[in-house]
Amino acid sequence: MAKPIFRKNIITLKEFLYSIPRYIKYRFLKVNTLGYLDPQIAEKIRLEIAKINDCKYCFHAHEIVAEFVGVDGDEIKTIKLAEKIDKNSKEWLALDFARIYVNELNDRPLFDSLEDALARLKTKFTDKQIEKIKTIVYVMNFNNRSMNTIELLILRLSGKVETEEKRSILGIMVLMALLSVVAVPRIFRLEMMNLRNKIKARRGNRKK
Repeated sequence: MAKPIFRKNIITLKEFLYSIPRYIKYRFLKVNTLGYLDPQIAEKIRLEIAKINDCKYCFHAHEIVAEFVGVDGDEIKTIKLAEKIDKNSKEWLALDFARIYVNELNDRPLFDSLEDALARLKTKFTDKQIEKIKTIVYVMNFNNRSMNTIELLILRLSGKVETEEKRSILGIMVLMALLSVVAVPRIFRLEMMNLRNKIKARRGNRKK
């Protein structure tokens, strides 16, 4: 019986080595120094990118963060199910641009024009905010593809899937070792944030 094909967006060792300097610049410098962006819109963008890349871990992790910054469950469900959002809203313009931009990054361009999406974005956002949106998309896309690659390795080692292109297990293992430098601290931070939120919620319930 043929094994299922793993079709999620992953990252190759060559892409990882090429992208890491830009990722570090964006993740640790740029994203924290650009103009203000509504944290709810920022988290919705991250959820949209995780949905597009089918990164279930990242989507779940950012559900936690989204709820922490005030995004309610119905709004998260709207993104998860790709339901329609008011096309005149800032939120839709940001998510629409993010959707088109991430597919460009992954060499899967859509029929929709990136230039047109950018022009629409400029009607509601400043240049610095747009740069921040681009940065969020780039960083989230890198994270998603990295986590998908780790998932691929686990499934390949267990003999559950194949890939369309034959990839060396050794090459993926080397990449996983490099990704752990990025992924492990991130997982720890998200789990600590989740724990802090639970403690705050319990304290709030006690005061009531």
